[in-house]
Amino acid sequence: MKKLFGIFVVLLVSKIGYTDPGVGTEPLNAGWNFGNITQGSVANSLVLNSLSDNYGISQFNTTNTNGKATQVLGSNDYVQEAGVTNMLAIEGYSNAYTYDPQYTGLYASAYNQPLPTNVPLTELSFMGLAGNPNAIENIYVPTAQYNELSVQGVNGMLDPNTTLNQTVNGNTTAIANETVRAEGAETSINNMSNPNTVLNRTVNGNTVAIANETVRAETVETSLATGLNQTNAQVNTNTANIGALNTGLNNETLRAQGAESGLQNQINQVEKVKVMADMTVRILDEKKYTVGFFDMWDGTNNRNFAFGARLTYKLGKSYEERLVEKQQKQIEDLQRVLRKIADEK
Repeated sequence: MKKLFGIFVVLLVSKIGYTDPGVGTEPLNAGWNFGNITQGSVANSLVLNSLSDNYGISQFNTTNTNGKATQVLGSNDYVQEAGVTNMLAIEGYSNAYTYDPQYTGLYASAYNQPLPTNVPLTELSFMGLAGNPNAIENIYVPTAQYNELSVQGVNGMLDPNTTLNQTVNGNTTAIANETVRAEGAETSINNMSNPNTVLNRTVNGNTVAIANETVRAETVETSLATGLNQTNAQVNTNTANIGALNTGLNNETLRAQGAESGLQNQINQVEKVKVMADMTVRILDEKKYTVGFFDMWDGTNNRNFAFGARLTYKLGKSYEERLVEKQQKQIEDLQRVLRKIADEK
């Protein structure tokens, strides 16, 4: 922009009195140690290009009425630096960073502050580091502001070969193509509105069919609703019957549980060990069988357990029978001996 022209004027003024060897009668420089000598160290002398005789460095920092920083534009202790810093302020920059790590002069720390890493920066260079017209100083400004405020940035934005402008041009072409496509689609839609097209005749036929199907479906739905109401009534009746059955089942369950409890008590009594008294009256006792009556008393439960007639069939010989047969044989043997003795007399 035009205001940057002032920077070059300042730089031009700063070089007055410095000529190449052989051109004038003055030497290349007077041997000053630029950036290291001030009024504070050389009494009664003002160093060339120094802004004032104050011992210290000047920095361009401004704030608004609320104390919030509005412009932080770095150090400007010398005329050349002040010219550049003031021009950046006039142009509207909010931030600028002085970074010259090779500088080791009086206020080296002000020139060696690390640059921020979260903001894209653009490097600006000019002659006049620490007031030395032969030394390059670098100032870094936000790239976004540089593109907006500087002539170079604006010209770069107008360059059709930049990525941004290529993207914009590509988008413009795409928009034009999309417009053509949309117009063609609109024409197609208008054609679709023609009732004489095959598609619209088909759609109209389908519309009539859908209307007929709607009437049929509504009739069926009415019939289904009637049947559903009847079904619901039957379901309600069945639900009531199921409730009655459930009540009867619960009652039967209670009765069966009581009966089962009584039966279990009887089973427990049956399975319990019993003390029994058995009395038998023999009526007839033959060789192969015996007939008699019996009565059994349950001493555990203190009641008569059973009574009746008993027939006993004899399969083997009892002790008495074997004893009788033995005695019978002895009697027969004795009779034979007696008869023999009687015959001998």
